[in-house]
Amino acid sequence: MQIKVDPSGTVQNFQDILLSMKQDPTITGVIVFACHANGFTSEQLDPILTEYSLPVIGGVFPSIFHNIEKMDKGTVVVGLTCPFSTHIVKGLSNFKANYNEKLEQTFAQNKMPPTLLIFADAMAKRVSSFVQSLFEVLGLEITYIGGGAGSLDFNQAPCLMCNEGLLVDAAILAGIDISSSIGVKHGYRPVCGPFKVTESDHNVLKSLDWQPAFEVYRQAVNEHSEYHMSIATFGGLSRNYPFGLARLFAEPVVRDPAVLDEEGNIVCVGEVPEGSFVKILHGNPDDLIDAACQAKQVAIDNLEGTASLSLCIDCVSRFLFLQDDYKRELSVVQSEGVPLVGALTLGEIANIGQEYLDFHNKTVVVAMLENV
Repeated sequence: MQIKVDPSGTVQNFQDILLSMKQDPTITGVIVFACHANGFTSEQLDPILTEYSLPVIGGVFPSIFHNIEKMDKGTVVVGLTCPFSTHIVKGLSNFKANYNEKLEQTFAQNKMPPTLLIFADAMAKRVSSFVQSLFEVLGLEITYIGGGAGSLDFNQAPCLMCNEGLLVDAAILAGIDISSSIGVKHGYRPVCGPFKVTESDHNVLKSLDWQPAFEVYRQAVNEHSEYHMSIATFGGLSRNYPFGLARLFAEPVVRDPAVLDEEGNIVCVGEVPEGSFVKILHGNPDDLIDAACQAKQVAIDNLEGTASLSLCIDCVSRFLFLQDDYKRELSVVQSEGVPLVGALTLGEIANIGQEYLDFHNKTVVVAMLENV
């Protein structure tokens, strides 16, 4: 395994790193974590990626990290030495797409590896549906690790790296033939609800208990918070009060209220199914950091061998909530003697034990990988 870090985030340095990886005969494929602030464009990267002979999976994220250093600009490239194959699923906003069929065709001739790494366009409208299809087609016998690529401006743009270039509205999957284990936690607790989702359009929440969703949400937050929520203050307060979708025998799956649309509906990161029930959650720094520590420990406890790499997929909204305390979170997910790489993502993809595979928000996923 090789890990190379470019803090400058330039196209030339990225190209040079890829070239050095290709010259190492032990490297079988690369994982790329790049910052949005690098300003990478399709025009810059497509000629590089389409000519690259090794399999590539990667994404553009708000921030990335290497060990305990959080980077708001730069690129981290991981070269693996284990069997590694990539697959692409396009059209993650296509309401007519049958992802079960796409995945069945993709993996029909491929033996499923123990570990599947997934990066998806977080602003695609059907990410949750795609993740549900992963569960239905591939099951829970493998370990899923991944997250949503994109930026904090919440505008959909090319953000996924593969051998076809820089893609938008897609998911990139890499089958990695090594054993791994994960821990998945968030640490948020319910403060009110449940409310029935009486009208939604995929990731757009329109009504709760037959009332406009924003009005129900605003009233609930104002009763709990010392601050007053309005349309103007929605962005600042909503990051502290996500929605929670109930799951049996597990923490609720979080849905982050990202922005209000032109009609005043709440646009979430991830789908909120009509007919489901949600609670409003809240957290404090100590609970969130303790959850991150628990996630790491679960990953360590469930690994049969010895970890050679730790991947952390951490929701960017956890950083926005924790601010200066985020250094504590990065410290607790670090394992002594094990390199750590990862990204602050817009949604996280992971399976919780053998019960669920979900698209999460505000969640930290810590993975331990053997023999990479």
